[in-house]
Amino acid sequence: MNVEHEYNAEFSVIGSILIDNTCIAEATARLQPDDFQHPICRAAFQAAYELCCEGKNVDAVKVLHKIGDTPEHREGLYVLAQCTPTAANFSSYVTLMEESRKRRNALTATYELTEALQAVGQTIPLDECQSMAGKIVQAFEDRTQRRAADISQLFDEFEQQQERPISYLRTGIQKLDETASIGAGHYVIIAGRPSSGKTALSLQLMLEFAKTRKVVFFSLETSRRDIFLRVLANYAKIPLWNLMHNSVDQKSHTLKALQKNVAFFFCPASIML
Repeated sequence: MNVEHEYNAEFSVIGSILIDNTCIAEATARLQPDDFQHPICRAAFQAAYELCCEGKNVDAVKVLHKIGDTPEHREGLYVLAQCTPTAANFSSYVTLMEESRKRRNALTATYELTEALQAVGQTIPLDECQSMAGKIVQAFEDRTQRRAADISQLFDEFEQQQERPISYLRTGIQKLDETASIGAGHYVIIAGRPSSGKTALSLQLMLEFAKTRKVVFFSLETSRRDIFLRVLANYAKIPLWNLMHNSVDQKSHTLKALQKNVAFFFCPASIML
């Protein structure tokens, strides 16, 4: 196995993340720290993942602070950022790492099976050999988020979590905060009949989250004008009906202050605070 080839892919993945923090989302979905063979790359990826979970932008300065500001780490991150001029080929770098991981896992499983079959002085049950053979096939499968763990491992993780403060996103709705603990990485679906207030509720949550986080709101059915008017009504404390029917004094102090202090960026199908 070409170690230099593997390192080149790892260097390019970390370099892409350092010059374009949007790469971290795809990277954490497809890779894990153990996939990195180079120690600095492994530490940098773990730091970038933690920054992402904390809702912070990923850059070389923050990653260096996480892994420890030493001359070796400083020089290593500098080289990684410099050796990757663009993140345009980031996905292909990740694919190379995934392929290398599968080969390593398959090779390890093959060695284990070979040693079991050739064991001298002892007979390995065939069902165990069959399980080892299954690991070789599993090595080539795509990784899923569902991983097996024994109860002792789960207890260890639970104890470790007790020592770390857990912060959940506040919705601004007391009853909802008391019953739903929404944290980073959670996938939440708001369901209901048409015109039952799903958009209004999701916009209200967005505005509350935007007080402490960067938020992006996408809509495939509600126009950006209607979304903007709902947000404007919320901030300016103006009835939505007045805004929709142009029954607002455009020279009012409220609208002037709002325009000065709140900035919106619009996309064809999104609104970003």
